[in-house]
Amino acid sequence: MHMHNYRLFCAVAISYRAGAPCMRCHGRNTLPGLVLRCRGGLAEPAVYAAALALHQGRLLELVDRFVAPSRAAAEHLECFGMPPERLDVLHNFVPADELAPESTAHSGQYALFAGRLAEEKGADTAIEASRRSGVPLVIAGDGPDEARLRRLGRGAPVEFAGRLSASELARARGRAALALLPSRWDEPCPYAAIEAMAAGLPVLASSMGGLPEPVGPENVLDPREPQAWADTISELWSDSERRRERGEQALSRARDLFGPDRFYSGLMDVYSRAGARA
Repeated sequence: MHMHNYRLFCAVAISYRAGAPCMRCHGRNTLPGLVLRCRGGLAEPAVYAAALALHQGRLLELVDRFVAPSRAAAEHLECFGMPPERLDVLHNFVPADELAPESTAHSGQYALFAGRLAEEKGADTAIEASRRSGVPLVIAGDGPDEARLRRLGRGAPVEFAGRLSASELARARGRAALALLPSRWDEPCPYAAIEAMAAGLPVLASSMGGLPEPVGPENVLDPREPQAWADTISELWSDSERRRERGEQALSRARDLFGPDRFYSGLMDVYSRAGARA
């Protein structure tokens, strides 16, 4: 069973509440999610709390191997109560035809944020960094925080492109100079990061959760320090050759870590261990 989020333990799946990571629920104790009404109202949190508590034990018993897409996600799941002896780490992958032949970041026209427009994704940090640096920013996505973000973006060089199809997003990456992922929740291994790397984009990412693993620790920043983001964006924006180098490094890392052959080999290892348990 692939654990792409924390739904087995957390009613909202992202283990985040009131502006910070949240680990109040643990194991079959889902009462905090009900008391805090994490899904709003009362009926829906009650259903989630009861269902998770009721079915979690049986699911843990039936699954031979659990797969987390990053070491950070695996550690997070262990804290929730996932049995570590049955937990493997296998990063997500991108198809071979989505790996760019070379980086074109040096000729990019803007910084790109692609993701759901929700508070935990940190798009407001990207907007403020764009305002301070003067670097154009394209925001691709929609979501519940869109109205607030549009207000924040007034007067800044920010364009809201809306939700894009896969092909439209690929074209947007092709015209970008770099990608931003200032997420505030413990993301397991977001495709927004690895797809940007596969496109040959330098990726600046949050230090939260599994983001440092794909992009590398030298490319992470505090998600709540927009000035640090603005400074780093400005440095890359002003040096096209450095963007090319960083883009090629990201592309090479994507080939090594997120290619389909590596994923297939890792998945076969997981099945082998599952069969041994059976």
